[in-house]
Amino acid sequence: MKIKILNINTKRSDKDKLVFAFWIYFILLFIEGGLRKWTFPEISNIFLVIRDPIAIYALLMGLKYGYLKKFFPVFFISISILAFITTMIYGHKNLIVALYGFRIYGINVPALFVWGRILTKTDIKKIIVATLYLLLISTLILIIQYNSPQSAFINIGTGGDEEGSGFQGVNGYFRPSGTFSFTAGLALFEFLALACLLSEITTKESNKRQIFFILVTGITYLLSVFFSLSRTIVAQTGILTLTFIILSASNRKRFLTSIFIISTIIIAGYITYKYSDDFKIAYNNLIQRFDDASNNEGNFINGSIRHRIFGSYIRAFTEPQNFTGKIIPDFGFGMGAGSKVGSKILNLDMSYTFGLAEEEWSLVVCEYGFFIGGLILIIGRFLFPCTLFFKSITNKKTRNDNFCIYITITFFSISMTSGLSVPTHLGFYVVTGALSLASINNNSRKNENIDIYS
Repeated sequence: MKIKILNINTKRSDKDKLVFAFWIYFILLFIEGGLRKWTFPEISNIFLVIRDPIAIYALLMGLKYGYLKKFFPVFFISISILAFITTMIYGHKNLIVALYGFRIYGINVPALFVWGRILTKTDIKKIIVATLYLLLISTLILIIQYNSPQSAFINIGTGGDEEGSGFQGVNGYFRPSGTFSFTAGLALFEFLALACLLSEITTKESNKRQIFFILVTGITYLLSVFFSLSRTIVAQTGILTLTFIILSASNRKRFLTSIFIISTIIIAGYITYKYSDDFKIAYNNLIQRFDDASNNEGNFINGSIRHRIFGSYIRAFTEPQNFTGKIIPDFGFGMGAGSKVGSKILNLDMSYTFGLAEEEWSLVVCEYGFFIGGLILIIGRFLFPCTLFFKSITNKKTRNDNFCIYITITFFSISMTSGLSVPTHLGFYVVTGALSLASINNNSRKNENIDIYS
């Protein structure tokens, strides 16, 4: 069978099948929230693990071909097996919850190393363009959600929750979730989309059709930032935009084209603001949300970034957040216990929305204990993405590949801040991690000079 759009022959080789598996994983990541909210609300919980069989397939193929012999994949698999054993001996001893926790670092995360090994430059290019097309769809949906009441069908929550999927807004407007189950999924998708957009802006070769497509998606992204009502998306935009400015300034050949595209996007945004009442409302609401948050938490840099984010890393090892009120055991409460699924099966106190802890690093310590949890955080969640980032800026083959730099920054941020017990967060960790590795490996097949925009 030949899938013409992706140019993959599923009968040709296992590598092609793995590429096809990645596409399924990626597409399910984008639509699984919609399936849970709009299509199959009665069986929405099934979609929490809908991508796991694909990851298992990639893991088995990786073991078959020896793609998992290097330090980091061996670390993730080994630490997962060790944590599973300690969970069944000293932790909650619930096999289902333990397996649900094992799938994070023992199945999904190792799968990214397999895909990072086999994805080629052409595969990455197709994923970039596909992501930008999905951005167009996502932005249209979130604008409709933003301007619709929470009782509207498009704002229905997972499992058919009639209270809606929007979250904590201002002036009667809520943060939309797009095609995802919750707003955090939309923020991670926007991060990936911006990395793809900026890499296209700074690409060496651009034809008129490509420039037009970049302008359209750039304007679309700008609209999505304001209609998302998300401070996280604004912060992400700032991080990658600063990186874009530095990279553009160092590339004289591409600098003028990049400035032209960005200026056009900004001008289009100003015109939209001037003549669109909906955009004015979205802009003013976003500004007010920053003001309200500053009054409650302090300014954005000091309150949100320094205390909430960076402070959580220190607190995990000094005074970890722990909603149980119990002393954290040496090997933690057990893998999977901090997830909503695990908390429900174990009948833990569900008066707290976030289970054992809200802060991700504290949650890892609560589940795995200070020793195993500390290894996961320091080696797996910090050193691994750091290694990829430094490779992206020092490797001669990737030095001029701007996408490689953008995507490793994105992956580093997701690794440091996202809760991997949430399936959507885990999915974006895997996708951005695989794209980071593939970009660094800089793989190529014969006859790969394909014009995606033709």
